[in-house]
Amino acid sequence: MKLLLQFILIFSVCLASYGQKPGWAPTPPMGWNSWNRFGQSIHEKLIMDIADAMVSSGMKECGYEYVVLDDGWELGGAKSVVSDRLAPGRDTDGTILADTVKFPHGIKYLADYIHSKGLKFGIYTAPGLSTCGGHTGSEGYEVKDVNTFAGWGVDFIKLDWCGCAKDDKEVLSKWRSALNKASRPIVLSVNPNQLFSWLPEYADMWRTTSDVMPLWVNDPSKFKIFPAISDIIQLNAVSPIKQFPSAWNDPDMLQVCNNGLSLEESKSHFSLWAIFGAPLICGNDLRNMSPEAIGIFTNQEVIHVDQDPLGCQGVMIKGSKYGTQIWAKKLSKYSDYAVLLLNNGQDSTDIIFNPAELGLKEPVFLRDLWKHQDLGLFKSPYRVRVPAHGVVMLKVISNEPPVELQGVKLPVLPVGTTVEAEDALTYMTGYVANAIKGYTGEGYIMGQDHDWAPFAVMWRYRVPVMGNYKVTFRYYYPGKENLLVVCNSLNIVFRPCKKGEWTKTSVTINLEEGVRDITLSSSSCKKNTFALDNVVFERATESN
Repeated sequence: MKLLLQFILIFSVCLASYGQKPGWAPTPPMGWNSWNRFGQSIHEKLIMDIADAMVSSGMKECGYEYVVLDDGWELGGAKSVVSDRLAPGRDTDGTILADTVKFPHGIKYLADYIHSKGLKFGIYTAPGLSTCGGHTGSEGYEVKDVNTFAGWGVDFIKLDWCGCAKDDKEVLSKWRSALNKASRPIVLSVNPNQLFSWLPEYADMWRTTSDVMPLWVNDPSKFKIFPAISDIIQLNAVSPIKQFPSAWNDPDMLQVCNNGLSLEESKSHFSLWAIFGAPLICGNDLRNMSPEAIGIFTNQEVIHVDQDPLGCQGVMIKGSKYGTQIWAKKLSKYSDYAVLLLNNGQDSTDIIFNPAELGLKEPVFLRDLWKHQDLGLFKSPYRVRVPAHGVVMLKVISNEPPVELQGVKLPVLPVGTTVEAEDALTYMTGYVANAIKGYTGEGYIMGQDHDWAPFAVMWRYRVPVMGNYKVTFRYYYPGKENLLVVCNSLNIVFRPCKKGEWTKTSVTINLEEGVRDITLSSSSCKKNTFALDNVVFERATESN
């Protein structure tokens, strides 16, 4: 028996050395990240104070453990804080350097302090030459940086994708190999270009969306950079990757209790991430939380839904995007489910939960997870008043054998449909307008000049078979020169049209079977000003 166990251990190590990913995140990671609240305005004392607050607030006892330092800790790449010259990013042996003004004692000192609190330490980098904030990236130094981070005591790496033009799989295979050989277990969180089916082989969690804003809804008529929470819900819900333990869909870090969200919206935001089984990475100032905010973050009944070891992602079983929705998640305990009643509308309303919508027969036992109150045995549908942008979260206990939850078909578009641009799944650096006549539908999406973000529009389609597909864009661009635009990494040309006339252009792309994203974006931040009316996605023929 002892020899068998030794063989299994040796075999497991061999698998890891050849690329097999260890299961370092059996439940969704919980912790805090500096970006959403502080951006690059970070420093040693701030992070240490945050670690202290994670302990004193009771969050550590509830399972929060990672304190993650996001972009802006590095010395190099952008202008140094101590001079006007570009700072060197590495020393003579290639070790990446930290900003010694922000972190005078070095990163290892900070990691040691966080570990002394019984917490874990995370750090940020990017796989390209530079990070999203313009600092030194890890391209060409993957092994060096992993070993440096491990030596500092890093337990979690957030790998953003800014500045990287190389193949995602090629890049992540380098990181996976280096991490498997590192001197300590390190969880890998990635923000890839696309949602590839092979991501669970390399990463513990991956972003399914762009950055989430601290807004419940965006005003479509106003300039928009990133999606609001109501957009993120839809994006994550149609992720083509089925999550499981140590492989998590990540709809981005929490904006709970940041400016822009009410307490009710924050509670809903937290509840949805729990139903998703998403990583709970907070992004607020833990040093200055109200009792109500602490109550959201430390609701252990809701946290248990998120951390359920079965690892299921909840599904929407009934509802509409801007109306009422019912979400459900199978839990690991026999015939237990979590159910979320969401009012995504603008006014309070009654929501009725019928156990038959889960495939269950009445009676069922219900418990309210925010009121921490048993509601009792129900032999008829349960009706409850839910405020605008609010939720009621229930635990449902049935006497029946477990049933497979059947979610509604969320907006994954079929091939061959014309889709109005204003109905895109997400768009950035633009707004919905209707001043230029001749559009179809209710308007068009207009790009706008911006200094760092290109205009980008995304649709998600269900591709029936692998092959070539033709994408046709109807647009308006009365410029003087051809405009280069990118569709799924392929360059296409938007030629100028006459003033007042809309025109079309097409590109043929090769796609694998499954749920796939089609993205149209400006080739440069300075070339955002064109209007997009609609898109047609169809099978390509030989004549195309």
